[in-house]
Amino acid sequence: MKVWLRLVRGMRGWVVTGWIVALAVAFSWAQMVPGEMAEYSEPPLIEPPQSPQPPHSPRPPFMPPPPTPLPPEQAAPFAPALAPVGPSSEWGEMIGGANRLAPPTPVVQLHVRAPAQVSPDREIEYRLTVENVSSAPAHHVLVRDRLPRGVDKNIRAEPKATEQKKTKDGDTDLLWDLGTVKPGEQKVIVLAIKPKGNEDVQNRAYVQFEYGQKVTTRIAKPGVRVKTTAPPLAIRYEAVSFQIEVANTGAAPLRNVVVTDELPVALEFVSGKPEPHADKPLTWKLGDVPPYQIRRIEYQAISKQTGTFRNNVKVTAAGGVSAADSAGVTVGEAKLKISISAPQRRLVNRPVPYHITVGNVGSVPLTNVQVSDELPPGGVAFVSASSGGRREGGFARWSLGNLKPGELRSLLVVLRMPTPGRYRNAVQVQASYSPAERADGNIEAKARSEETRIESARVPVLEIDKNTDWLVVGQKAIYTIRLFNPGKDNVLHPSVLVEVPNEMSIIAVRGESTGQQRGQKVFFDPVKVLDGGEEKAYTIEVEAKKAGEAKLRAWWTDGRQE
Repeated sequence: MKVWLRLVRGMRGWVVTGWIVALAVAFSWAQMVPGEMAEYSEPPLIEPPQSPQPPHSPRPPFMPPPPTPLPPEQAAPFAPALAPVGPSSEWGEMIGGANRLAPPTPVVQLHVRAPAQVSPDREIEYRLTVENVSSAPAHHVLVRDRLPRGVDKNIRAEPKATEQKKTKDGDTDLLWDLGTVKPGEQKVIVLAIKPKGNEDVQNRAYVQFEYGQKVTTRIAKPGVRVKTTAPPLAIRYEAVSFQIEVANTGAAPLRNVVVTDELPVALEFVSGKPEPHADKPLTWKLGDVPPYQIRRIEYQAISKQTGTFRNNVKVTAAGGVSAADSAGVTVGEAKLKISISAPQRRLVNRPVPYHITVGNVGSVPLTNVQVSDELPPGGVAFVSASSGGRREGGFARWSLGNLKPGELRSLLVVLRMPTPGRYRNAVQVQASYSPAERADGNIEAKARSEETRIESARVPVLEIDKNTDWLVVGQKAIYTIRLFNPGKDNVLHPSVLVEVPNEMSIIAVRGESTGQQRGQKVFFDPVKVLDGGEEKAYTIEVEAKKAGEAKLRAWWTDGRQE
């Protein structure tokens, strides 16, 4: 009994406390300004109502008409459908499930903001925000706003509507053509209208856009490409190899492939792999070539003429497929020439000059040109050699390197004969050429000089030397005339007379005495004395004027003769 009394007393205390709190809250509410709660309960902008018109409105609920599709010619470019290459792009796999590589789909949202309540004499401003929230562009974006009935005709819109038109029901639609909205892009339209009465105003806005895909299905078809190759340089009377490559560049077989090659008349067919089915023109029937495969033809021909020739190749196949190509080859000739000249007479133990001329008279470059001069027997002494010549045993040798077609090289070797007699000198030249078909080929040429008579004398003699054995019109040369006294007796007042051939013109004269030119002749004044064993030297520089064989002559006199 005591326990229950304690519980009752406790409950009474809690009840009294609750009444006190309730009275305090009621007193605080009584102090608030009327209308303050309504102001806090309404935000400045709210979403437009999504429900139909209120029950008290006489108009039926508004049902937006379906968007009008745009004509095909205004459709935006379609994004290509990405399908995996190979078997995964076949119909069977695409039907079995969604294409995992499909491009993203655009998503466009429309947000309309409007005041919840305005005074009857104020305009209502709407903010229509169009936003592309996807990663794909949306094309031909069109915003349509159906104006409420019972509003003022003076409408403010920024930007201005693209079009304004009436519907069948008498409503007015404002249209904004926004074009393409890029991913993440926003576009805002501000629309302000002014109601005429006291009825609530409902405004409806819509957005539509276009999105599509374009796919391409390729039809397999064959393609042909032909390539003809030939060496750029070939040698006359040597085999030349030609290669023909026929490639099917398409995804379908190439049927009934025929190759024809119009070989130039100067080239004669020798053999082929495979062998042709006909030779005028050369014809190969290759049959069918699978997709992306290559067929090769190789054949050899010999040219009996020099010059540049071109053979034309054509490939045809079923369905009108064809291709053509050509290749050119220059046929040249490897040819060497060598000559050697020597004086007709010389004294014993006097220098004997031999002029050697090496020329590439062919039409192909020559390499590794080697010249050798086998010294005459009988104790002949090697004195000197020009252009890097050297003595190797009983030979004088030169390494000339390369010779271009038409190029000439002049060499000089000087020997000394110890005994009287008749001597001849033999020279040889070897060179290589490089046809494209095989390893280097070799050619050679030989020459032998005229006899040189070596003799003894006791009276003065003239020796004529020249710095070159060949001259081209316009080139210059120097002749050296030596007056040598091999005896022991002195010769008084000797003079020298030189006659230059008409094929040359005299440029300059020099010597032990003054030279006087008279036409094509040069008279050198006498010297006082020519001692035994002494020599006097005179030089004449000339220039070649016209082609031909030219000989320069010289005499000496002791001053007692005219």
